[in-house]
Amino acid sequence: MKLRILHLIQKPQNRGAETFASQLANHQKAKGNIVKIVSVFDGKANLPWKEPIDSINASKKFRFLDFKAWKNLNKIIREFNPDLIQANAGDTLKYAVFSKKIYGWDYPIFFRNASEVGRYLKSPFQKKFNSFLYKNVDHIVSVSRASEKDILMNFPFLENKTTVIPVGLESISNIKELELQPNNSKHVIHVGGFSFEKNHEALVRIFEKLSYSISNIHLHLIGDGPLRSRIESIVEEKGLSSKITFHGYIDEPLPYIKAADVLVLPSIIEGLPAVLLEAMYCETSVIAYGVGGIKEIVFSGKTGKIIQKNDENGFVDALKENLQQLPNEGSEIMQAKKMVSEKFSNDFIATQFLQCYRRVFDSSYNIPEISEMKILQLVTKRQYRGAELFAADLSKELIDLGHQVYFIGIYDNEDQVLEVEGAVNRDLVNSKRGVFSIRVVKELVKFINDIKPDVIQCNGSDTLKYAIAASLFTNKIPLVYRNISIISEWVSNKPKKILYKRMFNRIAHVTSVGDEALADFIKTYKYPTERAEVIRRGIPIKGVNRMELSNNLRKNLSLKKSDQIVIHIGNFSPEKNHEFLINIFSDLKETQPHIKLICVGSGILFEEIKGLIKLLDLRETVFLLGFRQDIPELLAASDCIVLTSKVEGVPGVILEAGTQKIPAVATNVGGVKEALIDGKTGFLIDGFDRTKFKNKLVELMTDDKLRKKFGENAYEMISKGYDPKLNARKFEKLYQRLIEESV
Repeated sequence: MKLRILHLIQKPQNRGAETFASQLANHQKAKGNIVKIVSVFDGKANLPWKEPIDSINASKKFRFLDFKAWKNLNKIIREFNPDLIQANAGDTLKYAVFSKKIYGWDYPIFFRNASEVGRYLKSPFQKKFNSFLYKNVDHIVSVSRASEKDILMNFPFLENKTTVIPVGLESISNIKELELQPNNSKHVIHVGGFSFEKNHEALVRIFEKLSYSISNIHLHLIGDGPLRSRIESIVEEKGLSSKITFHGYIDEPLPYIKAADVLVLPSIIEGLPAVLLEAMYCETSVIAYGVGGIKEIVFSGKTGKIIQKNDENGFVDALKENLQQLPNEGSEIMQAKKMVSEKFSNDFIATQFLQCYRRVFDSSYNIPEISEMKILQLVTKRQYRGAELFAADLSKELIDLGHQVYFIGIYDNEDQVLEVEGAVNRDLVNSKRGVFSIRVVKELVKFINDIKPDVIQCNGSDTLKYAIAASLFTNKIPLVYRNISIISEWVSNKPKKILYKRMFNRIAHVTSVGDEALADFIKTYKYPTERAEVIRRGIPIKGVNRMELSNNLRKNLSLKKSDQIVIHIGNFSPEKNHEFLINIFSDLKETQPHIKLICVGSGILFEEIKGLIKLLDLRETVFLLGFRQDIPELLAASDCIVLTSKVEGVPGVILEAGTQKIPAVATNVGGVKEALIDGKTGFLIDGFDRTKFKNKLVELMTDDKLRKKFGENAYEMISKGYDPKLNARKFEKLYQRLIEESV
């Protein structure tokens, strides 16, 4: 299938986005496709595209009302009759969408996202306007996973409409020899336009500090732009004019890059900068701030050095170390060149783009096709508890997607065993013995060697330590850890923290239930952000007869039809804070006798709470149902759910309540605010204020309209953001990427 491709660029200018679009067009044409490049604005630069570049002659003054330019684009598109239009950064998407809307042409639009769009959204209007543009795009190709993550975080409706394809490089057999001046100097080079995101002012400060300890250094600045004159003034004021050369724009920067000792990039915003790949190809060391997609190609000590954003002293130290080492010392230069040569050739990148186009054209395409995987879901016990229930639900969805799943418990669960239909269900050992069991490790190693899984997901802390121990005796298999709570609350002593930090270094990726839990995890263990992400729990919506269930529950508990039911679901453990909840109902007993509480669950504090209920004479007010499997039915029969926890990740019970249109009142801890929107789906209570909790609960229970409104809002929120199939697809996509990277 040969395609007619129209590439829309900002203007003919010597900038990364336009240069790459031209190179991509060349390779797509070489593969037999018909390709045309059109620019939004006029320009004079010589891009690496030998055919004419048509311009729609847009006006920079009237970008939002440029009917003439939209009409010109419409004329070019209808004459060329492309299979698709690819908008390559800048204003290109805006002009493509407005032309399509006004003149009614019907060709797919692909947008190449070459940066982190969230960094440029300064107002609600900008976000709404970008949302409008993206809703009119058929697919988005992001230059890096960081760019994709950023755009999905700001515009989650784009899920299933994105692909990551990095920038590529042209193969160059012979780079011209060049000797930078002055002689006998250490040469530092920066290539990039003089714009705020390139951070030239910080670069000058870094260079100034470096010059105090290394006198024979020289900085070369290649590029042009609106801030050049300002930077030249700063350099002159600091008396650095003899040590910094402004080369302006250069057609062929590779000889300069190759002649330098190190290329630096202290940018504050980046997508995936091709200049770093070029430096690696030229066997020149690279040092950069770890922003955007840079961390996806620069790995400290392997392909270059990453410095934390805005750490200018750290940048100085890294440069000093780099410039003072002996020539050819260290293997990172060769590792970098090998990586670039193997993974970032433009010919290969062009093929990826063509494959992406064809997938989108296929009417059956929803998400990129993924081959069958063997997935080991490891749980502590196969029990009806949050982490295990999630793993079981995920396993079901993965099986429906065509994968082979092993649902394995470390320890045998004697009662109410959780099983996944279609999976291999089994346990490794009979019971838990001690803090660490060699027998568990042996059984797990044997099992892994027998089934040879493609990926292993650890659901719970015991699963983590045994999976890591087993990994020492098996082939390299990607390990995924699912973080479900605020982990800093559970790691109380330093030795334990050090031990877990070492364990997490062996994990390929961490998924977290919510933003709060993820931020806490990254901070606690200083975990790399590029190896962690939020994948929220998928919540299945079960259709039930609420009226019938409500009547049956009241009948079973000998309650009146007029009585209202508040439900709490959770293990009887210290962090669930049952005593606080029971005392609230003790306060309500006299003033609101029609509000009843049912508690579902079991655990170490069950008998203690049972005794407290008896002591406070609440046996006609509070009912303990013990362990139950019919959670959706119990939720549907209730009027409100409460949660008084001291520690929470993102509580699944509140989300499950939302599927039955049940509002919530909960303490504002951990990631609870990600499951409950205060004043919209329920009430959040700060600081364990018993009086406030009681008053908000009464307000909700005595206002039928408010309760119904909050319930409807909760259902709408769950329907949009917690689709089990969508979340399973996210895990599937993650597993596939980790498997490819491990190979």
